[in-house]
Amino acid sequence: MEKWKSILPGLIVTAIIGALAILIHPIIPIKLGKIIVSLLLAIIVGNIVKLPSNTDLGIKFSSSKLLELSIIFIAFGISYSEIAKLGSNSFIGISVVIILLLITTYFLAKYFKCPSNTGFLVGFGTTICGSAAIAALTPSLKDSKKEDVAIALAVVNLLGTIGMVLMPAILQIFELNNAQSALLIGGGLHSVGNVAGAAFAMGPEIGEAALTVKLSRVALLTPALIFFNLLVNRGE
Repeated sequence: MEKWKSILPGLIVTAIIGALAILIHPIIPIKLGKIIVSLLLAIIVGNIVKLPSNTDLGIKFSSSKLLELSIIFIAFGISYSEIAKLGSNSFIGISVVIILLLITTYFLAKYFKCPSNTGFLVGFGTTICGSAAIAALTPSLKDSKKEDVAIALAVVNLLGTIGMVLMPAILQIFELNNAQSALLIGGGLHSVGNVAGAAFAMGPEIGEAALTVKLSRVALLTPALIFFNLLVNRGE
């Protein structure tokens, strides 16, 4: 009971920030995910308001245990019936590509000696589903710093926004059918918002198909976490 009393103030702070992010997210003119909105709000609050020291434990608890629990609930929001429409061959193909990208991420981060965990987070977020994937991986990496997460989120979302604008224009240059365009957009862009923005700009059929491809990547978040942790934390 004493433990819950000690973390309650911090939990209330994080809950308020999360609720505000959900409320203002629909009215923001720029397409930003709820995670990014809540991150920006937290940065603003952290730099403007001096939070009491008794909120520290609750904030740390939210960014570790509650974050891990939230990843479990992501699975309940995935429409597996939509993913089934891809067919087994397409889903297996996407799975193989993701495994290869995760292996590439691990070795490139090691080869270029990326500082701390930034390389791992950027690569994992790019491979799976952007901000949510970065948030999911962070608690399992040793010595993860807030700066690593902030840099990774900034890089992934910047690249995703650029891709959302440029991909429809680039794909129209090539003579691709709807399925090919949907596969490239759904398999190449990071967040669901990026995929929806780029794909529906090219037409409703491409939009729906691209979101289905994107959902298949999101569905692989948990096995991807397990696999990447085996790579990074071997021998632990």
